[in-house]
Amino acid sequence: MDILVANSVGVDRDGYHMVHVPSRWSLGVKNFTNCGYYPWQLAYTSSLLKRDTSHNIKFLDGVLRGWDVETYLKHAGKPDWLIMESSTRTIREDLRFAKALKENFGTRLVFTGQHPMAHPEEVLKIADHVCIGEYEFAVLDLVQGKNPQQIAGIHPNNRGELIDINRLPFPEDDDVSRIDYHEPNCRYKQIQMYGSRGCPRRCNFCA
Repeated sequence: MDILVANSVGVDRDGYHMVHVPSRWSLGVKNFTNCGYYPWQLAYTSSLLKRDTSHNIKFLDGVLRGWDVETYLKHAGKPDWLIMESSTRTIREDLRFAKALKENFGTRLVFTGQHPMAHPEEVLKIADHVCIGEYEFAVLDLVQGKNPQQIAGIHPNNRGELIDINRLPFPEDDDVSRIDYHEPNCRYKQIQMYGSRGCPRRCNFCA
């Protein structure tokens, strides 16, 4: 079985390049030299699927590559599953990309990210499943054939507990290298490291 783990589309129909900080915020800008924020939760999902299944897993990042929908489709292949993280800024293009895969190849669509979590019923008009909260192990359960109604974190079920990061392998560094990413205010490329999950604070302004 072929599984595509994919970050958002990188360029929309109006020529705006996406600056996509996974699970937090996104914006589109013109005349932009690419900067990429490492999609760490997708990257953990990719490496987890590679470790714990025998399926063919491919990880692609349309934001890092600056791909529009048509270019993305040329690289996507014919996946049986698409796992995609999206935001309000990118959802239109992401669903267009996903819908093309579903119509052409019968791809099963799993969406997550800020917009799908906030508006799951809207996204489920096209997608097959929406993941809520931390989703790595929920995705693993889905592709292993478990009943979605019994998987924590699959809408409309309650989200699961915070993940113990020690259960996860190191994030993706094969299909896309972590050293290719950098923030726009950094002169050099960077590698981000995470020592825990969640936040001890409860700020009422935080996304």
